[in-house]
Amino acid sequence: MTIDEFIDRLLGRTVISPEIYTADIVVLNLLISMGLALMVAETYRRTHRGISYSQSYVYSIVMVSMTVALAMMVIGNDITRAFALLGTFTIIRYRTAVKDPKDTAFIFMALVVGLAVGSSNYGIAIAGSLTLCLAALLLDWFDFGSAEKLDSVLYLQASAGRVAQTDLENVMRDNFSKAKLLNLNYLNSDDLVMYAYNIVLSTSTPADEAIGRLMALDGVQSAEMLSAHNVVEF
Repeated sequence: MTIDEFIDRLLGRTVISPEIYTADIVVLNLLISMGLALMVAETYRRTHRGISYSQSYVYSIVMVSMTVALAMMVIGNDITRAFALLGTFTIIRYRTAVKDPKDTAFIFMALVVGLAVGSSNYGIAIAGSLTLCLAALLLDWFDFGSAEKLDSVLYLQASAGRVAQTDLENVMRDNFSKAKLLNLNYLNSDDLVMYAYNIVLSTSTPADEAIGRLMALDGVQSAEMLSAHNVVEF
């Protein structure tokens, strides 16, 4: 028995492409869409990396899927409604910029789930969303596409000419597993040098001790470490 047939028997009526969507079918479709979208949103939350996490975006994943499912039920088999709904959507202007291409992929996942559920293709919706979420988790597990796994950003501010570069490099090498210089900026007006490093914390040296040793260097005025959950786009 397929998923579609099981739901048909559960409700005692034809749910697959019905001519009229009754209240119970509408509620069922919205609940299924919400459940699958919650799974997609949780997968996004678990696989998200970087510092630009947005709760409203995760909220939108669920609402977009449910809204599309409802729109598909409104359209049904009526081509006139489809064009009318398309015309309505063209009026809406979306100004939110998506910072990460992966965020776009999850929005598309939510859209497709809504389309499948709204058209009563439950087997496609459930099997497809499970497979896509599993694929996203596996890609995250194997850190697919990452050239180098660095998990924090270190900002240093030092007086120009007072910090010995050799001493700074020795402290970085002794206290961090990896350290990669991202940016070096000289502020002529304040006679300061600004360093930005991508780093991996050492298991043998706590972060506070590493910061303390950097601050002990002559000329270092401030040190700030920003955790980025394994990846930081600079």
